[in-house]
Amino acid sequence: MRRLAALALVLLCGCSLTRTESLDTLFDVARGELRSGELAKAQRSAERGLSAADARRELLFHWKFRLLRAEILINSKRAEEVMAQLGETVPPGKQFAPLAARQLMLQGQANSILGHADQSAALLAEARGVAEAAHAADVLVDIENLQGLQAWKNQRYEVAEGFLRSALGRARALKSPYLEGIILLNL
Repeated sequence: MRRLAALALVLLCGCSLTRTESLDTLFDVARGELRSGELAKAQRSAERGLSAADARRELLFHWKFRLLRAEILINSKRAEEVMAQLGETVPPGKQFAPLAARQLMLQGQANSILGHADQSAALLAEARGVAEAAHAADVLVDIENLQGLQAWKNQRYEVAEGFLRSALGRARALKSPYLEGIILLNL
């Protein structure tokens, strides 16, 4: 019986996706659940992905899932938890640069929710610089969207429109209907 179970496991592993592809799939599922508003499902999927990344010692995916979990918490109105979870710095390196920008953006967003407008604006400006240097267009869309919303909240309508129009152009270049829809809604 043990031999049969071992053989079945070998066959399953041989037919499954590669380690990276399956983590990519887990990430896409969790992000899709977040985008569709299924926050509890998204959090479970992100936790499952984080556990799998840790078990495989995949540091890049560890951080991708960790930041996705923070984004889910922000959407769940749990900004204090985000600040506590994002205290550790993303590792240095070119492959981590877009994630470092996203981390700063999420910290800025959490600070905004907590009513720390000046800290939020500074973090978003820093995130923008890191994202531009990393050529992380998807992160820049999110940052400019947040900066546009902050400018609108402060009744700086022309500045807000500038940020949002720039974000819209980036979303269209990425061919992302989801991001484009969010920006159009905010415009």
